[in-house]
Amino acid sequence: MDATCGAVLALIALLELDAKRIIVVGHSLGAIVASEVSLHLGLLGTVLIGPVNPSAALAEVFTARLQLLEKEGMEGIANVVPFAATGPGATATQQAFIRALLLAQSPEGYASLCRMIINAQRPRYEDIKCPLLIITGSHDETAPMSGSQQILRRHVSLCPPVPLSR
Repeated sequence: MDATCGAVLALIALLELDAKRIIVVGHSLGAIVASEVSLHLGLLGTVLIGPVNPSAALAEVFTARLQLLEKEGMEGIANVVPFAATGPGATATQQAFIRALLLAQSPEGYASLCRMIINAQRPRYEDIKCPLLIITGSHDETAPMSGSQQILRRHVSLCPPVPLSR
């Protein structure tokens, strides 16, 4: 995780971008990276979409996914995740899209992402000083609403927090 965050910070420095004009956006695991970048720079804002909030329970989920990956490969992951991680309103087309995204990944790449989530430390959300927007689904099983609520409670923003609603 540190290497990924470091790469983002190095790119911003290389491009000589003004951090005060940057809004960092992170989805899922990328939300951890976006949060870490926010800790190092005085950003205009941070947007977290379906943020993974590291926890022991989440580590168990991704440990189980690693075990499934070892047994059945990406096909096994693609047969489970699109249905287990989506809500009751997900259409067959949406589930097929998630399945296709999963099958397009290499087993090594997916395993690496799982390990990153298993070993991730919770960012110091309370030390992020820029405004924060969290977009999350009420039925997201990988990044549940409760995790987003925990992030929001820990965040100290320049803007007053807006309660999450369904």
